Amino acid sequence: MENIIEVGSPQDKKSPFFLDHKLYCEVWEAFILKHDGKLKGKVSAWALILKGAFRGKGFSKWTVELKKSTMSGNSIFFPSIWNVLQYTLLNGEKIDLGEKRFEIRRKCLFGPLNIIKRKQKLGAHHVILAKTNLASEQIALLSFLFLEISPIESLEYCKYDPLTQSVAIRFGTFFKSLDSLSKIMQR
Repeated sequence: MENIIEVGSPQDKKSPFFLDHKLYCEVWEAFILKHDGKLKGKVSAWALILKGAFRGKGFSKWTVELKKSTMSGNSIFFPSIWNVLQYTLLNGEKIDLGEKRFEIRRKCLFGPLNIIKRKQKLGAHHVILAKTNLASEQIALLSFLFLEISPIESLEYCKYDPLTQSVAIRFGTFFKSLDSLSKIMQR
């Protein structure tokens, strides 16, 4: 873990939380280095931050940002599950998913109210926002996302821009399924 800085006292570094975070960093570092990438990060008993870049299929390039932190200790009013910030952001460049722009968002009461875009229901928790029907490549990606990734409720958004051939995928959890990530990269 030469590119990952360990932060904390010797006592903190014996913590099961630190060891758990360090293990995730080692797994991600091995994955990114396997794909000719680079990784930087910091890890402590309370948080971890990783940023990396690596190659995918063909000429595609991917960047990843992972954050996980505990805001404060337990409280009667704010359970520890609410005090954890965690997300995974994947950005891919030079990825051809067809000529149509699309976006997947979680359904919410006050979601984007763009009348021009068509809203299609996608599962129980998400909607597709697109101006026209999607191409088969795009439907294949969406099917993969919703069949392979668990729990799918953690998907916050997936955006594709055909002009820049870029895709951005954000999960509201710390993404642990590197097998699924490998499959996403091969698309």
